[in-house]
Amino acid sequence: MSSGPTKETELSPVKKKFRESPTNFSKADLDSAIFAGVKQALAEQRAELNGIITAAVKAALDDVLLPQILDLRLELKNTIVTITTATGQIEQLEKSVQQIQSRCDSTQSAARQDRDQVNTMRLKIDELSSKVADMEDRSRRSNVRLVGLSEGAEGDNCIAFLKANLPTWIPSLAGRVIKIERAHRL
Repeated sequence: MSSGPTKETELSPVKKKFRESPTNFSKADLDSAIFAGVKQALAEQRAELNGIITAAVKAALDDVLLPQILDLRLELKNTIVTITTATGQIEQLEKSVQQIQSRCDSTQSAARQDRDQVNTMRLKIDELSSKVADMEDRSRRSNVRLVGLSEGAEGDNCIAFLKANLPTWIPSLAGRVIKIERAHRL
């Protein structure tokens, strides 16, 4: 062992007190020196305990929580990749839906135009059908043309004149009801 002062003797307030005044000590001086020594010992133990606890907590964190944190980071990274992929797919679906809506709108517009055109054509077909029916009916009529009548012989009413005179001119019509739709003068 060394004969010089050690760190422990230099720091101890009790030993310091004895070195400074080796002769008379009062009980109060001794109590205060002991109290200061205990206080210093507790402070040193507290610092050492804090170091031990800090090291133990750090080791526990490194051993237990660090792998879990790394696992969580990995899961979070995988989740972000999955979300990014899903977001891309959703954007593609949105574009497809917009294209389909655009095509649907175009198709509906074309269908409306076609419907209007079909209705117009139906009206035209009905009109032409009625004209054709009228022309066929006219061609089937029993038209009679009288030649050789003097001008103005029919008077004001051509139909009455013909109903009265046709049975006379054509005896086979006598006693029948004669229907005359129109009569014209030329």
